[in-house]
Amino acid sequence: MPAPAVIESPMNSSFRPDDVHRRVQGAIDRIMTAQQPGGAFGLWTAFSDADPWLSSYALDFLTRARAEGSYRIPERAYQRGIRYLSNYLDWYEARTDCTPASAYALYVVSRAGAGDVGTMRYYVDNCLPKYQTPVSQAQVAAAAAQFGDTARTAKAFAAATSTERPVNFSGDYGSPLRDHAAAAALLHEAKQPVDEVLGQADIAGQVFAKEKYWSTQDMAWLLIAADAALDGAKPLSLDVAGQAVANPGAIYRFTPDAAALAAGIAVKNTGDGPMRQVLSVRGVPAAPLAAGGDGFEIERTYLDRDGRPFDPAKTAVKQGDLVTVLLRGRATDDLDHQALIVDLLPAGLEIENPSVGKGAQLGDIADTLSDTQHVEMRDDRYVAAIDLTGDTRSFTVAYLARAVTPGHFALPATYVEDMYRPQYNARGSFGAMTVEVRK
Repeated sequence: MPAPAVIESPMNSSFRPDDVHRRVQGAIDRIMTAQQPGGAFGLWTAFSDADPWLSSYALDFLTRARAEGSYRIPERAYQRGIRYLSNYLDWYEARTDCTPASAYALYVVSRAGAGDVGTMRYYVDNCLPKYQTPVSQAQVAAAAAQFGDTARTAKAFAAATSTERPVNFSGDYGSPLRDHAAAAALLHEAKQPVDEVLGQADIAGQVFAKEKYWSTQDMAWLLIAADAALDGAKPLSLDVAGQAVANPGAIYRFTPDAAALAAGIAVKNTGDGPMRQVLSVRGVPAAPLAAGGDGFEIERTYLDRDGRPFDPAKTAVKQGDLVTVLLRGRATDDLDHQALIVDLLPAGLEIENPSVGKGAQLGDIADTLSDTQHVEMRDDRYVAAIDLTGDTRSFTVAYLARAVTPGHFALPATYVEDMYRPQYNARGSFGAMTVEVRK
């Protein structure tokens, strides 16, 4: 398989490879703030509930970064996390229910060199048929490979590459795309035949081409799978618009004008091996999109300080005024959702108080607000995470904002999505807001 050439437009040209180390180190530092004294990790902070699967995910990332040798990872904290996962593998729940977290924990502990062969054999022999998703089966296969157990490795990978993921199964934050990408990556890591690696990578590529939305899990494992598929690849020989690409293994930036785009741009494989192509197109809508979605509904209401709703497109806000932004919505299906609500601020507003939650400053509506898992009050947006399960199918959240800059501003639509199944989402209405100078 040839090495890639990436053709970028000016929209993407701001990325600098030197930023990678800084970003990864920043992610490591942020993740470590979510570790609890016992070694587990919470979803949002150390005060969130301990989650064995998310702890495995965090420690998987830390283990990979640690192997690079150039990142700062607190050793005692890291070892405390690995011990937590090792202990989890002995829990009754993990051993009898064969949870997705147990497969992931077994893989991470084995990769970190802290596992034992007896535990690995137990999970492969007893849990392999019970695991519902290909990624769990591939993880125990990769764990078996760490111990050189070729028979169990082959058995578990055979199961992983023949199992279909149950529809709407959300116990491991995954999707068919994530599972195939992870299978490709883990097959490569376990030194399985190249044809099997590329087979899973090709399936992932086909699923990727059909999907409109991708979760963070999808994108993370696609990146790892791409790296696996490129191991040992031949250099690509490529011609773009009649010009040979000088260094096809690196990013190639090509900036066509409107006439060239209209005429079409020829991309030709001038080598003797196969070339795989993925075309991604991004743009700005010519007109505001209509409200709507799938799986959710959401609406936004502005309230004055007396609690009266108003339309900011028709009623101007005075500079310095406080407004309450009320976001209400619901899940329209019967699925459980880990939902993320995002409300982008117009340029004339700033969130007033990052410490506001269900405080008195929100007035009488404070008692009607939903319990949230996490809230962020950023410079440019309000973000809230909320679980919609069982009888809790609707939500109401709010925040205070102050008008600071006079002018007429576009009002971005509010938005909600399932964080791990982003095809379920909804968008509110776009609008406008006027902030007048206070005289």
